[in-house]
Amino acid sequence: AEYSENDLFGASIFLSGRLLTVGHTHADPNGVSLAGAAYRYEVGEGEQASFIETVLAPDGQQMDIFGAKVSQTGNLISIGAPYADPDGKSKAGAAYVYHVELDGMATNLAKLVAPDGGPDDQFGNQVSQSGNLLAIGAHKAEVLGEAKAGAVYLYRVESNGSIALLTKLTSPDNEASGKFGGALASSGNLLAIGSRSADLPGKKNAGAVYLYRVESNGSVALLTKVTAPDAHAYDIFGHSVQLSGDLLAVGATFADFDGVANCGAVYVYELEDNGSAKFLTLITSPDKKADEHFGEKISLLGRKLLVGSPSADPDGVED
Repeated sequence: AEYSENDLFGASIFLSGRLLTVGHTHADPNGVSLAGAAYRYEVGEGEQASFIETVLAPDGQQMDIFGAKVSQTGNLISIGAPYADPDGKSKAGAAYVYHVELDGMATNLAKLVAPDGGPDDQFGNQVSQSGNLLAIGAHKAEVLGEAKAGAVYLYRVESNGSIALLTKLTSPDNEASGKFGGALASSGNLLAIGSRSADLPGKKNAGAVYLYRVESNGSVALLTKVTAPDAHAYDIFGHSVQLSGDLLAVGATFADFDGVANCGAVYVYELEDNGSAKFLTLITSPDKKADEHFGEKISLLGRKLLVGSPSADPDGVED
């Protein structure tokens, strides 16, 4: 896997069993500037990763940033290219679905675009798979005249490899610049959707997460709207979301604590049988500092939570 200084290798990563997919948004495959790429590895028993292959969009174009988001479940891989220009619509976005064959190589099944997509929707900014369900975010989509309200498109991958659109989800609050779909997580038949710029009463851009259940017939039911118990304006709660079993973790990357601005936090909830979410705990960096944005990236593996703080300055090394 070849990359240059500004390629943003690791812009997205996803580990499924021992198979690792890494997005590489600024790669220039075949000389096509910023078309993007994804690299697949197998993680061995000694935790060494063996390179398998490079995955490219079959029709990759300049500035597509393919690899912005990757997800895998079983033998299906989905990869977002939110700056793709389908049908000449600038940055309307696209997502590509691949099937991992018996020889371990990935074959492209389909290119997906929003059936009603518009310029700068950035469909493919988020992708999340669970079983044969695939959710794709378009966090800047206009909805009912509200700019950047955001939307999520839910698909089912059929046994014959065809992909059917089940429904388009939009925020029940449908706010301009709410950016519904800016974060996605799925587990089993549950889907969590972040709306990081959602406004709460008197609290602009506090953020929210909407939790849905996908029924066996493909319909989708809203279970609850989750907000921070101590929400403040501009917390950006819902910037990141993760689901694992009965746990939901939510990043609020611009939250302030103990007078430290934008240090960030992660909120953890337990999902009840009745569909509600019970707040369990708040996690902040043990050495929180201004503008660290703790919680920008999170990963929930069973009962283990990993939290990224990309702007932290360990040992005084900036960012």
